Amino acid sequence: MMAGGISEALVTTMLVAVAIPIMLAHTFLSRRVDHVIGDMEEKAVALTNIIMRNGH
Repeated sequence: MMAGGISEALVTTMLVAVAIPIMLAHTFLSRRVDHVIGDMEEKAVALTNIIMRNGH
């Protein structure tokens, strides 16, 4: 009976050990995507301003 509890604890520990790096990677990539989107929005506004200034 105790072996089942130990096995469950080991599986849970393994899953936590996998989940933490995945969460960190998700956070890093989400922030990176937000940064890239912000850059793209700035460049789109700048391009729109150039086009509007040139009378197109």
